[in-house]
Amino acid sequence: MYRRERCEAMTCEAAIALCDYCARQLTSLAIPVPTNKMARRQKEPEPIEQMTKRLQTRSTTEEINDTRLDTEYKIAVVTTSLARHLCEHIESLPIGAQRRILDTHEF
Repeated sequence: MYRRERCEAMTCEAAIALCDYCARQLTSLAIPVPTNKMARRQKEPEPIEQMTKRLQTRSTTEEINDTRLDTEYKIAVVTTSLARHLCEHIESLPIGAQRRILDTHEF
């Protein structure tokens, strides 16, 4: 996806869907850290002793939730580079996607 040719080959619907996806992920990173569990885990890690105890006593559901939060954060961070790429090659995108980036989401 990180090549100009990929941008040119996308259909308008696919490009708009990708722009919307990037906007949603960027918004998830913009939520302030105190209310954003996903970002808070990365920005304010637990002390080692507390984390060790929690890891040893957590349930399967808590483990799945921890993995989900970590994965969501990683995806959101990677999406920033994808959004940058779309903005770099905006002239290669269909006009509908250009309009979505500039008018709707204001990247």
